[in-house]
Amino acid sequence: MRGFIALLLLAAGAAQAGYTVRVDADARPGGTGSWWRPYRTLEEARDGIRSARKSGALGTNEEATVKIAAGEYRLDRSFALERQDSG
Repeated sequence: MRGFIALLLLAAGAAQAGYTVRVDADARPGGTGSWWRPYRTLEEARDGIRSARKSGALGTNEEATVKIAAGEYRLDRSFALERQDSG
């Protein structure tokens, strides 16, 4: 699991896209993924990007960058990305 998260962090740092969301383990609940109101979990970021695609704010084939702040991210269950999550 650690290897997967490290790969995810590496991919997030390398990507350069116009659509960016931020995740911070110390953020307050109810974030929007913005710099000032980051998401608190990876799941929120994934779901926020899915919503952006569904609403048309982010095209189906457009890339999204997820910037993950340093911190401890505890998972209660496996974190899953599906085909719809690829850009």
